[in-house]
Amino acid sequence: MEAGVLNMNFKIKIKRSTKYKIKKIFAYGSAVADVIFMIKSLRNKPSVPDYVAAGLKVLHMSTDFIEYENDEPMIADKFYDEFLIRHNLDEKNCITLGVKREIQKLVISNIKKFYKVKSLNKFDSTLDEQEEHFLCFETMVEDIPLYWYTDDDDTSYGPFLEDKNKERCLDIIGERFWKELGTDNVVAQKHEKKFQISHDDLASDTLPSSFADEYAETVKRFIDFEEGPIHRALLFYGTPGTGKSTILRKISENLGLRTLRISFEDLGNDMTSLLMPSIQLLKPEILIMDDIDRGNTQSLIHLLEEFKKHVKVILASANYPELMDEAVLRPGRFDDAISVELLDLAVINKLVGENVPKDHRKVLQALPIVYVNEFNNIRKVLGDEEAFSSIQSLANRVGMGKNPTKSKSRNQNYFPNDNMECEDWPDGTDDWGGKSE
Repeated sequence: MEAGVLNMNFKIKIKRSTKYKIKKIFAYGSAVADVIFMIKSLRNKPSVPDYVAAGLKVLHMSTDFIEYENDEPMIADKFYDEFLIRHNLDEKNCITLGVKREIQKLVISNIKKFYKVKSLNKFDSTLDEQEEHFLCFETMVEDIPLYWYTDDDDTSYGPFLEDKNKERCLDIIGERFWKELGTDNVVAQKHEKKFQISHDDLASDTLPSSFADEYAETVKRFIDFEEGPIHRALLFYGTPGTGKSTILRKISENLGLRTLRISFEDLGNDMTSLLMPSIQLLKPEILIMDDIDRGNTQSLIHLLEEFKKHVKVILASANYPELMDEAVLRPGRFDDAISVELLDLAVINKLVGENVPKDHRKVLQALPIVYVNEFNNIRKVLGDEEAFSSIQSLANRVGMGKNPTKSKSRNQNYFPNDNMECEDWPDGTDDWGGKSE
């Protein structure tokens, strides 16, 4: 019986090693070259010895191909056959989990941690040298039998299982992931060029946000709708440092649902192939997407439509939406787009304390959060007043000294409904808290 190789969601096909395929290409190429030279040798009045030589050449080529095909190892097919028989499975109904290699590694690693895995050929002394390069494994995930094998490059193929058990197997393994991580907030990212899903440390360091509190209440009404949850996709946009990421994480915290966070810039070109399998495996209820304007927004169009089928709430941020493909921003992709022009006053009060004069806090509110953090660093050494003066000077030098209530945000007219209201500045003060002329 012919065994199978990893082939996404398609039925199992003949299992051949990559080295074998390359070797076969060279073998056929060599044969074609031999045939061409043989034909040339017979074109100009060939003698009897020429015919004999040509006949012997054909016989030699045929023998080589017969030996070559017999020598090609059907990789671990006897173990796969035995696996099918042992569990009363029909090969025609068996497929793979159909996930990208990086997700597959996470799945197999998870299986090894929680289930007893049997190595089928590790101690089999009857295998030839080539077959020993492939280690075959079998396990039971609950009542679902799984089979996979690993080649000498540590590349795994599978797991193979019955088609009808695929979704339930993913559900079981995904639930194991959540329990192993011990959190309701995970992040999918690349670490040292390797894809991983891990605890989201940023989720435990969320700042207060009255604006996020209000929006969380609104979103909750949609997902708790008595006739069934209505999925929501929200985009928060504005210049860098205005607290968009804080708002996203605070909304997620208030809703108390399982959350998967991703950064488009971090995943890069692998975003499409890695993100959807991650969602199918983990089944998060909230998806946070940071800085979507830094990724390939063309692929985001299709992804958004798929995400909304699987995730209750999508929360996204963008610094410059005008640089994105306009199709991403059309109705039906995001249900609302909210302009964020200032840091939340609750964030300022938390970071600098309410003992800082109100007019100083209003000025700091208009600056990116890195300036607020720098204010805190300077005040530890020089005190509040000198720190505030230093930040004023720094902001003026780099062109940040502008009152946002007196000027338009670069994104202010990009969407029809800008919902973020700026705080009123103290009466009788100029842009930087000094007396108006």
